[in-house]
Order: sequence, then structure tokens, then C-alpha cells
Amino acid sequence: MEEIQRINNLGGGKYSVLIGHKTYTVVTKLDEARFRRAAEIAISVSDGFPKNLSQDNILFLSLLSMAKGMEEISKKVDAIADKFSNAKNMMNEEMV
Repeated sequence: MEEIQRINNLGGGKYSVLIGHKTYTVVTKLDEARFRRAAEIAISVSDGFPKNLSQDNILFLSLLSMAKGMEEISKKVDAIADKFSNAKNMMNEEMV
């Protein structure tokens, strides 16, 4: 059985992407590699939900899941930035 192409480059920055039960046509200025990475994340997240959900539910739950992931990354970046800021402040205090 042939595997379905989930992401197709239609040329000129135009792509078709199968997410859930529906194929979407998207026009973007992103380069192909970056667009594919983003689309693959969306596909991977949406594939984690039961197939009997409506398309709207799949998209909404995918959005919530990706937002949660972004929030977790943001917290980690903030924690790293705080560590660097604290280390810099300590170095400045030692120089005084």
C-alpha cells in the first residue's frame, strides 16, 4: 500500500497539508524546509487524537497541545535567562 503524501509542494510557496480529515492549501513565505518542519509538528500532534473526533476538535486540541508546549519552552527559556542574569550580576558584584 502506498503511503499518503501529507505535505505537498505545489510551487511558488504554495503547499497542501493533510491534517486530521482535511487537506489545507497554504501559501507561505517560509522556505520549504522550515515550512515542512512546522507542518510535520502539526501533523504529529493531530495524529495523537482519536480518529472519530470532528475536524474542529482535532484542530482545537492540536492548538491547545502546541500552546502548552510553547508555554513549557518559554518557562525553560526564562529560567535559563534568569540563571545567566544572576551569574552576570554575581560577576559584576565581584568586580566592584
